[in-house]
Amino acid sequence: MSDRVVIALAHNLLLRGFQVASPGREALDGTPTHALFGVVQALRRAIDFKTPARALAVLDAGLSPPSALAPQVPLLPALLEALGFRVIEDEQPEDLVASYARAALEAGGDGVGVARDKRCAQLVEDRLWWYDAYKDVRYTPELVRKRFEVGPDQVAEWLALVGDDTALRGVKGLGKKSATELLETFGTVAAALAAAGGLEGRLRKALRAARGAIPAELALA
Repeated sequence: MSDRVVIALAHNLLLRGFQVASPGREALDGTPTHALFGVVQALRRAIDFKTPARALAVLDAGLSPPSALAPQVPLLPALLEALGFRVIEDEQPEDLVASYARAALEAGGDGVGVARDKRCAQLVEDRLWWYDAYKDVRYTPELVRKRFEVGPDQVAEWLALVGDDTALRGVKGLGKKSATELLETFGTVAAALAAAGGLEGRLRKALRAARGAIPAELALA
């Protein structure tokens, strides 16, 4: 497809760069830049496969960065613009990435969502990929099933059960295999919770203890 849009969840990439990039890089005034360097590497890998027709970067308007990362945050918008990205700021950046990605499909093009957030796997379709830039993996529907043991349409439910490295804590004592089996049997987390009383002891106890802890809204809009 010639009309490809690359959409980056920019602060997500910056936070990940802060975690994994080696410290020691600095601007001339002494401002640390290693997290920004990680973002540059990630985005260059993302667009290397095919130059997109459009490139968007969504910033989190409500970001509260770690104090050690804070000096690098104000430098991010200009860096993104220098790389050719149109910069947008929003209180719900994940939802905005989803909206732009789906708009690209409706317009007949294709899209690549660039982020470290596992929840982006639920957006994957035949012409819409999630690119985990720090692992250099471009997820297709088949690869999502291999990685998460469920299809894109159930990734949010699966992560709600097993947890991830965002705000989803998961169900204590519930492993990936059990989460997959529950979704294969009941289809949704809500249905599994409703049927908890008829399950075996360990699963029943884990699901009952998790009531109220699993977020009601699981999917990206």
